[in-house]
Amino acid sequence: MTPWLLTLLLQAGLWGRALPEAAAAGAAAALQPLLREGDARHDAREYEAAREVYERAHVLDPDAGEARERLAHVLNDIGEGAVAESESARTDGDEARERARVDEAARSFERARDLARELQDAWPHRPEGHSGPR
Repeated sequence: MTPWLLTLLLQAGLWGRALPEAAAAGAAAALQPLLREGDARHDAREYEAAREVYERAHVLDPDAGEARERLAHVLNDIGEGAVAESESARTDGDEARERARVDEAARSFERARDLARELQDAWPHRPEGHSGPR
């Protein structure tokens, strides 16, 4: 930042507000393309790819309800897929694969539950805190 810009911001009383507001605006602008990419992956049933994109969106803006909600949904879908795979492994008699899929399902469901609780805590009076499947 140039000295004249810093002086201008200080004189205008904007120094404490200008940078956080600019950062928030930048995060919001970058968030929407990530959510669209994640939605496209999710719609194509590319759940792991969607999870990775939604994770990036969540890291970019941890307060964004949309990112947290979509991440919870895709984690739930991953968990459901792991349950189905565990049942197939049990039918095949593959105990190791069955156990691994059960563990994966439990991790996915627990993380989805934690994200849903965070949404409820953050927005108890808004729809984002009590959303169902999209």
